[in-house]
Amino acid sequence: MAGVPEKVVQEVEAMMSSTAPVNTKVDQIVQLLRTHGLAHDQVLTPSQILVHPENRGKSMVSYYDVWSKGSQMTSVGFQPKLLDGQTICTQMATAETKRLAQVQANRQLVSEAKGHLAPVSGQEGFLSLAGSHSVAFLRCLQAGIQGPEGYHVAIAKSDPAWRAIEQGWCWIVLAASIEEAMPQLPNFIQHAANSSNSISKAINELEVALHVATAFEKGLSLPDAIQQASQGDVRCRASVPAIAKFVQNFGGGSQGFPLLHFLANFGKQFNATLLVGTELMSTLVSLDFKQATCIFPMLRVAAWATMLTSPKSQDGFSRILSTNDLQKLKAPGMLDQVTQAENMLQEAWKVQQDLLVEQTHHASHLPKCFGRFAVRVCLFLTNKQRAGRETKHWQSLQAILTAYTKEIQDSSAGDAIADHSMTPNMQVTDVLAASNKTIAMLQNNHMELGKLYTTKDHGAKVFKLTDVTDDHATMTHKPLFQDEEEVHVPLQKLPMWKATKAMMPMLCPQDLAREGMTAKLLLEERARSEVQLALHRAAEKHHVDAQTIAFGQNPQGLFAIKAIRKTIRLVPLGTVNKAKSTAKETKLLIQHGGHSWTIGPFRQNAQFEADSAFCLIPYFWCKPTSETSEVTMVHSTVVESGITYHPMLGESCSAGTAPAKAKAKAKEQSEPPSKRAKK
Repeated sequence: MAGVPEKVVQEVEAMMSSTAPVNTKVDQIVQLLRTHGLAHDQVLTPSQILVHPENRGKSMVSYYDVWSKGSQMTSVGFQPKLLDGQTICTQMATAETKRLAQVQANRQLVSEAKGHLAPVSGQEGFLSLAGSHSVAFLRCLQAGIQGPEGYHVAIAKSDPAWRAIEQGWCWIVLAASIEEAMPQLPNFIQHAANSSNSISKAINELEVALHVATAFEKGLSLPDAIQQASQGDVRCRASVPAIAKFVQNFGGGSQGFPLLHFLANFGKQFNATLLVGTELMSTLVSLDFKQATCIFPMLRVAAWATMLTSPKSQDGFSRILSTNDLQKLKAPGMLDQVTQAENMLQEAWKVQQDLLVEQTHHASHLPKCFGRFAVRVCLFLTNKQRAGRETKHWQSLQAILTAYTKEIQDSSAGDAIADHSMTPNMQVTDVLAASNKTIAMLQNNHMELGKLYTTKDHGAKVFKLTDVTDDHATMTHKPLFQDEEEVHVPLQKLPMWKATKAMMPMLCPQDLAREGMTAKLLLEERARSEVQLALHRAAEKHHVDAQTIAFGQNPQGLFAIKAIRKTIRLVPLGTVNKAKSTAKETKLLIQHGGHSWTIGPFRQNAQFEADSAFCLIPYFWCKPTSETSEVTMVHSTVVESGITYHPMLGESCSAGTAPAKAKAKAKEQSEPPSKRAKK
C-alpha cells in the first residue's frame, strides 16, 4: 500500500460499497484520488497503451468486439471529443515482475487473436480500464492490421481517427500504487466502463461470471461481488443470482476459476458474445440429476460452451438449446449416457490440465480442442448435432472421444496459461476434486449440521443432523425416557429429509423443575391474590347499602340519603397490582408478602347506564378536600386477614344540605389527603 494513505483506501472502499449509481461512484473515486495526487490528466496516444489484464474478468478484450465497435465508430464518423477526458487508464506496475506479467498477458492476447490485434512493442507504459476497445482498434489501424472477415476497414489519413492516433487525447491516469493498495479497484472501474459503453455489445452472462470470480479473488464476499456485478447497464441483471451460483459451485474452484476462464478463452476463438437468457441460466445451475455423489459440473460447462458458440441467435440471445433440452438430460433414461459423458469430460479436463503444466502443447490449442469436444458431447446428448457449427454427425460418445484424442495431439509446443494465485477464505467449491460428502451437501443445501429434520419414514419424530461422511449422514433422535436413537441415512436419500421448526423432545432438568415449582412469580401471584381476597372480605364486612348513600353526577360525588347514626367504613375495592419501584407512598399502597401493592379502581358506571357491566364503588366517589370544615370522612387503619389497609372512616352525620361532621382520631387527623362525602 505504498504511496496510498490508509484513509484514502477506506474512503474508496466505502464509495465502492455505497448505493450510489456505479458511474457516480467512479466520478467520486477519481475526484478523491485527484485530491490526493493519485490521479491526473495526461494526453496519451494509442501506441502508449495496452489492455489491463484484469479487464472483463481477465478475458481482456475480444478482437471480434474490437473490430465490431471500431467499424461502428468509423461508419458514423470517429469523434475524438467523445473520448477526451472520458477514458481511464493506470500506470503499469513499477515492480519488474508484475510489469513483465502485464506485458506478457497482452502478448498472449495478441497471439490468440489470429493476427487481428496490433502487436506489443514493449514501449507501452499504461493499461486501459475504460476505452480499451477504442484504443485497441486505433492501434490496429496504426499497425496496418486487418480485421476478421466482414470487418475490412480503410480510413483516409485526413480522418479524425488518424488525428487521434498521432496526437492522442486526454486520459485520466491512475497511479500504479493504487492497484497495489486496492487490487479490486481496476476491476470495479472497468466494470463501470463496460456498463456505460455497452450500447453496441451487451455484457453477457460469462462476463458477469468472470467479474464475480475476479471479485472473489480480490477478497470480496459473494454478496458484495453480486452487488457489484449487478450495477450499471447489465442486460442480464436478472440472471446474476444464477450466475453467482455457477461461479460458486461450477467455476472450478477459487484457484483461478479455470472452468470459467476456459469458457472465456474458447468463446473468444469463436467470437462468441451471445447471451444465454435468464430462464436457461437458471435451469443450467438448478438441474438436479438425483445423484448423491455427482452434480455433473462438466456437463453444465459443456452446455454453456454450446450456447455461447451457437450459430443460431435472436436479438443477441443463443437459440441452439432450450430449457426442455436441458431438462431432458436429467431424465432417468438418460442417466447412463450423461454419467458416461461426465466421466469422459472430467478425464479429458484432467489430461488438458496436465498438458498445460508440462507445456507440451500450445496454450490456445488445448482450450479449443476441449471446447469442441464439450460442444460435441452436449449436442450428441440433446440430439441437436444438426444445429451445431459442424456438419459431421457423431454416432457415439466414444467416437467423439476418439476424435478429441487425435485433435489434441496435433499441435506444436507453446506458451502455458499463467497460474492464478489462490484466494483464501472463499466459499467456492471445486466440484471436480470434491468428496462425496461435499457434493451431497451442495445438492442438499437445506442440510446443515446441528439443524433439525423429519422424514415420512419416521413419522413425527424429530432428528438432528450430527455428522456427514462420504458414505452416509448420521441423524439422532432423543426420546424423553429411552436411549438416543441413531439413524444412518444414505447420501442419495437426504432429499427425503425436510427441515422442520418442530422441536426435539426435551426433559426439564430436576434442579430447574424444583426451582420452577416454587418460582418467585408464583409467590408474588399468591401474595397479590391474598391482598385481593382480603379487600373483598373487608368490603363484604363493611358493606354500605344503597338506602344510606347515593351516587351523583354534575356535580359528581357521594351523598348521604339519610342521617347516619353510626360509623361507616368505605373499602377501596379494586384491582391489585405490584407497585413499581418508583411508586409514591399513598393510602392505596399496601405492603404484603415482601412487596408493595397498589389498588386501582374498577371501571365505574359513571353515566348510570342500565344493564351496564361496570360497577359503583363508594370509596372512589369521595372527593378530597383541603377545607377542614368540609371533612366528613377520614382515613383509618384496619387489619383484615393479617393485611393492613386504609379505608375511609365516617361517623354519624345527617342528611340535608349541611355537611356531616366527623371526629377524627388524633393519629388520623395528620394523615392527608382528607376526603369528604357530600350530602
